Amino acid sequence: MRIGPLSADQHRLLGHLLGESDDGRPSRIPASEADRGHLPLSAAQRRLWFLDQVQPGSPLYNVVGAAHLHGSLDRAALQRSLDEIVRRHEILRTTFHQDEDEPWARVRPAGPVPLPYHDFSARPGRDAAVATRTAREARRPFDLTTDLMLRTVLLRTGPDDHVLVVCLHHIAADGWSLTLLVRELAVLYGALRTGRAAALPEPGLQYADFAVWEHTRQVEPQLRYWEQRLRGLAPVDLPTDVPRHALASFAGESLPVTVPADLVRRLHELGAAERATPYTVLLAGFVTLLGRWSGQADVVVAASTANRTRVETEQMIGCFVNTLPLRVDLSGRPGFRELVRQVRDGCLADYDNQDAPFDQVVERLRPERERTAHTPLLRHTLVLADPNPSVDLPDLRMEVTPVRTATAKFELRLELCPDRTGALTGVLEYSSEVYSADSVRRLADSFVTVLGAAVREPDRPVTLSSLMGPAEYDRVVHDLSGAGVPAPAPTCLHELFERCVDEAPDRVAVVDGPVRLTYRQLDERANRFAHFLRGRGIGPEQRVAVCLPRSAELVALLLGVLKAGAAFVPLDPDYPQARLAFMVGDSDPTVVLAGSDLPPDQTAPVVLLDDVTAQLATQSSDRPPVATRPGDCAYVVYTSGSTGLPKGVSVDHHALTNLLRWRQATFPLGTDDTALFKGSIGFDVTTGEWAWPLTCGARVVVARPGVERDPAGLAALIRDEHVTTCNFVPSMLRVFLADPAAAGCRQSLRRVLSGGESLTRDLAEQCRAVLPGTQLHNLYGPTEATIDVTTFPADPAGLADHTRVVPLGRPVTGSRLYVLDPELAPVPVGVAGELYVGGVAVALGYHRRPGLTAARFVPDPFTPGRRLYRTGDRVRWLADGALAFLGRLDDQVKIRGQRIEPAETEAVLARHPAVRGAVVTVDRDQDGDTRLTAYLLPHDRVAASLVEEVRAHAREHLPEHMVPAAFVLLAEWPVGPNGKLDRSALPSATPVGDLARPATAPRTPTERRVMDIWLGVLDVEQVGVEDNFFDVGGHSLLAAKLVARIQAAFGVVLSLEGLFGDPTVAGVAAQLDTVRRDEPTAVPITRAARRRHVPG
Repeated sequence: MRIGPLSADQHRLLGHLLGESDDGRPSRIPASEADRGHLPLSAAQRRLWFLDQVQPGSPLYNVVGAAHLHGSLDRAALQRSLDEIVRRHEILRTTFHQDEDEPWARVRPAGPVPLPYHDFSARPGRDAAVATRTAREARRPFDLTTDLMLRTVLLRTGPDDHVLVVCLHHIAADGWSLTLLVRELAVLYGALRTGRAAALPEPGLQYADFAVWEHTRQVEPQLRYWEQRLRGLAPVDLPTDVPRHALASFAGESLPVTVPADLVRRLHELGAAERATPYTVLLAGFVTLLGRWSGQADVVVAASTANRTRVETEQMIGCFVNTLPLRVDLSGRPGFRELVRQVRDGCLADYDNQDAPFDQVVERLRPERERTAHTPLLRHTLVLADPNPSVDLPDLRMEVTPVRTATAKFELRLELCPDRTGALTGVLEYSSEVYSADSVRRLADSFVTVLGAAVREPDRPVTLSSLMGPAEYDRVVHDLSGAGVPAPAPTCLHELFERCVDEAPDRVAVVDGPVRLTYRQLDERANRFAHFLRGRGIGPEQRVAVCLPRSAELVALLLGVLKAGAAFVPLDPDYPQARLAFMVGDSDPTVVLAGSDLPPDQTAPVVLLDDVTAQLATQSSDRPPVATRPGDCAYVVYTSGSTGLPKGVSVDHHALTNLLRWRQATFPLGTDDTALFKGSIGFDVTTGEWAWPLTCGARVVVARPGVERDPAGLAALIRDEHVTTCNFVPSMLRVFLADPAAAGCRQSLRRVLSGGESLTRDLAEQCRAVLPGTQLHNLYGPTEATIDVTTFPADPAGLADHTRVVPLGRPVTGSRLYVLDPELAPVPVGVAGELYVGGVAVALGYHRRPGLTAARFVPDPFTPGRRLYRTGDRVRWLADGALAFLGRLDDQVKIRGQRIEPAETEAVLARHPAVRGAVVTVDRDQDGDTRLTAYLLPHDRVAASLVEEVRAHAREHLPEHMVPAAFVLLAEWPVGPNGKLDRSALPSATPVGDLARPATAPRTPTERRVMDIWLGVLDVEQVGVEDNFFDVGGHSLLAAKLVARIQAAFGVVLSLEGLFGDPTVAGVAAQLDTVRRDEPTAVPITRAARRRHVPG
């Protein structure tokens, strides 16, 4: 028979069978002659030892199983079997220690295994008591310096029923090891019960032999593979319920997950057709879920490989497992079938390079580290486990089930296992620090939905696959969106006003200093303006530009324009002349009504009101007979444009009156209410300031020009005129509340409406403290959706503890809100997407901008014939049905591969007690790298230390990549005419606090000693006392070495957690000085310190 040439895969397989490596060298593990009293750790053990230093006393890496024993149990045989297992496997009696440089291991002599016995068989509530005791054993920590790595407890639950709780530390065992232990226990126990010799050969090698051999293994080619494969990778940023903590405790919970048998069968068929394993198909579904929920096309998932690639390791108890980052690309809109192929091919290549320890891969990549002990880059993992083992023994049946430790190594860990029915059952383990059970349940349901969609339409792009079942879809599309609440009947603004005139004509409508107009007087003035305009041929579908300072006359004129059937174009006289000229030219009004001269190059005729006073007096005071329709344009207001030129937004009467009637139904104004008119008329919110009270019989007080920028003057006006309702943008509300005069408004001010910017929790708390009886409401809405489309009561007592920014809230009546993905498909609750607004609130469009209108006002896929406005705001639905603002889509940036929302950094900086305001922008440093720059408003001091204090505060609450690189201190914000922050007017960043500053030399004796150790560990010549350890070459194992050397040099205990909290020379020195000051005579030897004192 002639044999053809072997493929590369066949060559590799033959080499493995012959005991050769890929390069032809022997790959068998030799027996080591290393001193069992001082052994090196394997790469996996070093990682676990490091994690134990960071989280001492944590059960996170306990490997726990419960062996349910049914039948006649021979306790003596069980004891002898456990003793023999520990004798056979040195790793189970190995302890772990450290000197100044390296961790090391020591094998103890064999001895009896403690087997405590507890009888629960007659105890009331037996099952609950057994579960509690099992959970307690599972969570009992190991002391790696003294304990056996195998711990057992025997619980009697009935006459012939027992539970053997088996607990190992992961540093000595993995999941494979637990199966081996159960198998050996069965063989040994069976032999002892029958008097036969156990059919277990003596181990030829021990785990220590593997650890020694591993240090000689060459993995450089594999490290280069991973360096190329993972370049530019960022973690999957799945939305969380609670912000990620700088230092996590790894608390976890789990929820059951089931993939039905019929779906599993179809997934197997799909995989078989593509020569893909069931795990590969499930991984493709898991990647789709993560990509769709995070909005990222570049997805990475952690996979645990047994890493027992050599036959000698197959019967060896020990920790061999390695973590592989499986990277998948969802760009290009692949179908699920195509994605399975991509995952299959990627996994094959990745598993060919599984010998490279993950920690060494991380050291090569040097990713931006989160200040936690979580696995860098990897937050999510998928495990397909074997069925739980069960064994028949003489007179006994043993069934083993895993025991949860209420911890979570990853933010999400999906573990599935085939059951007897053909279904896949398991759990979704999650970090309970960042996720709620409701959110995780939605994720689990979404995973099954994704798989179902995949088998139904395997060639449909995964970006289009459904993420929700019918009930969840109906909730977000119909219930949360507000689609089920009808808008009030259409009407016009001036008609609502006229009803109030007819109801109480002599009630005061407007107060403007000494001028007080009743509803009748205001109506008559507006009617005269309307007749004046009608006499000039002005009517429906025409525009009248109005350029007047804030006054009672302005209110009458705006109403008169509407009564004439036209739309007003508000022009703030304080705007720059060039901007006014552009707005007049772009809006193309029939006439411009002004109180003073405008630039001479206007394209429309200008009428100065002072010149037509006599003519106006002769006009009729009766209402003009004009048939204005609710769908007619009421006003054109200009808002900033991305091109640098303002764009006019046309809003109809129905949209405006819908808002005003919703406000009145939600925050009812009575005849004893007074609203403050203080905004620029060029700001759309200002229309609500004067129009809302005039449609419900309340009173409007006009703030004289300039008083809106004077907190004390504003407070005096509110107090003197008994103002009950006013609007503030949050930045101006903060300034107002900071003035002592604001407290004097608490007797009259009933409600404050705040919008236009994010409203922070601390500002809501400040408002409650200064104005305890005043309701604060957060309102949100783009100009293109008529002022407000959501509302939320900003009562700090009603906010979750972790909430730092007040939610946007729920829909305004008549508005429909949808959170959509880039394919315009609705996303589940909790998932980030772009906010689209529909319903009567949607404006008519951009004036004379058909292309821009078509781009931003898109066809409504949920209501044929209608339109949605795409806001560009990134939001998500919260579990309670409110919307949360996450930032602008165009504000999203990546810094060193990490996605940043500047608004989150702003909120943290603003919580510093010395800061009354913070703005974070994105710019580039002198090398062209993207960085964050923070602008701060200090309260009352500008000390040299303020920047460093705020930087330290930021580092306490934010990952390093979200800490600004530069800080600029300002006395006040630059604001535009509408009272909002003018970001374009912020000064350029100066080098104050810039991370690019020269290295700062040590300033104290402690800093000098720490610096010497720092330089030695990093093997560098210079660092600054403020330089981050991980930015200048440090990694997890060097961090452990650094802590050990510092402890030896100073004779105190410094935890790795402390280093992670402030990884600078200055930060460590400050901790050391604090410890030595608080404990000047003696430092107790804690568990961390005992690791330096090795027992004999």
